[in-house]
Amino acid sequence: MNKHTRTKKDEKELMRATEATDSWHTVGSAKERKRHWKQVAARTIEGTRKRISISVNEEDLARLRAEAVRTGIPYQTIINSLIRRHVR
Repeated sequence: MNKHTRTKKDEKELMRATEATDSWHTVGSAKERKRHWKQVAARTIEGTRKRISISVNEEDLARLRAEAVRTGIPYQTIINSLIRRHVR
């Protein structure tokens, strides 16, 4: 089993575990959530950009990707948002 296959398997397991819980519930209307995440994305991508390369823990990346699937936001945008909140 190579590294990439193991990560995909871990992501699928994480997604299964996330979807299996009954503690998730919708907050607000779809229109409100869409407007909110558009604002988050706009704030995240404003300004000049600099491409970087980093190494990330595989489990953390799998969780970020699962969150991206759940929210419909690219995981890179989520990472940018986390960095931006941390440095501000």
